[in-house]
Amino acid sequence: MPNKLIGTRVPLVRVGEMVDGHLLSVRASDVVARGRSIIVGVPAAFSPVCSGKHLPSLVRNVDRLLQSGFEQVICVVSSDPYATEAWAKTVDPARRIRFLADGNLHLTRALGLQTHEPKMFLGECSQRYMLMVRDGVIESARVEEGLMELSCTDPDNFVLEDA
Repeated sequence: MPNKLIGTRVPLVRVGEMVDGHLLSVRASDVVARGRSIIVGVPAAFSPVCSGKHLPSLVRNVDRLLQSGFEQVICVVSSDPYATEAWAKTVDPARRIRFLADGNLHLTRALGLQTHEPKMFLGECSQRYMLMVRDGVIESARVEEGLMELSCTDPDNFVLEDA
C-alpha cells in the first residue's frame, strides 16, 4: 500500500485541531499544501508505543528534521481532538510538533491506512505510518507491519539522505 500513495496528493478531508482551547476543522491538504512536511500517523493517544517510544523519538528529532529541510512535523492521531490535545501537552510540551486529530478516520480511510484492532480494544484505527510530503504530494510512505512495531517510522532510524 505505501507505494500506491507515492505521487498522490494528500486527500481533501477535514481533521480536528485544538488552537487556544478552540476546536478547529482544518483540511489536511491545506496543512501541507506548500513546502516540505513530515506526517506521522499513530493509532491512539496515550498508547504504550506511541507515548513511550514513537513520540519521544519524534520530539528528540524535530530539530534534525527541520534542519534537513522539512518545514513542519505533523502528528495525526486517530483519537478525538480533546484526548489528542491532552496527549500533545504531555509528549511535546514545547509544541514543536503540530497535532491533528483524525477521530472520524477521514484522513486514515482516504489514505487506505486503517486497521481493525479489536484485541487491543481500539476498534478501527490508523496504522502507524510516516509520509514525506512536498507541496501537498506524497513523496515517500512508510507503514509499520503492526501497531506494536516501531522501526521504519522511528525518526531515530530515519536517514535523512533518502528524504
